[in-house]
Amino acid sequence: MKSILMYAGLLLLAFGSLSAVPSPSANYFVIEGMQVEWTYEGDLLTFKLHSPYQGWVGLGFNTNNDIVNSNLVMGAVEETSTNMEEFFVVGFGNPQPVKMLGGQVAVKNYQGVEDAKGTSFQFSIDTSIKDDFHYDLTEGQKVWLICSYSMEDDFGHHSIMRRHLEITL
Repeated sequence: MKSILMYAGLLLLAFGSLSAVPSPSANYFVIEGMQVEWTYEGDLLTFKLHSPYQGWVGLGFNTNNDIVNSNLVMGAVEETSTNMEEFFVVGFGNPQPVKMLGGQVAVKNYQGVEDAKGTSFQFSIDTSIKDDFHYDLTEGQKVWLICSYSMEDDFGHHSIMRRHLEITL
């Protein structure tokens, strides 16, 4: 009997440590330790991200399974301030600030907190902005999310985790 209980406990522990894959109707998932949650309020789409490390956290959007041509929002918490930048990835390893490319920044507000459990970053994106640097993020749309985080606050520092996941918003 003890061995059956021990085996069941080990199975629960093993399944509990796996990254969840989002279900089509869920607005929350965990992938490689990164938590992603989203809600709609009118034209604003709010994302809540959490990384298990103290460094930047990022979320990209694309209609294809590719980092190139993605709209990328990155946030980092440094001592007393939260930093955010919205990029458009023009080539592999070449993210450019949307504003410098002539686009409109769609992130309307953001905030972040960092503690011993990692980095939490929340931002709202205006889904009504339609230009060459943003995708249709209205509810029900299929989109590829590029989920990533780093152990450093510098946006130029490479991610230690990046996963692409197709979801329905």
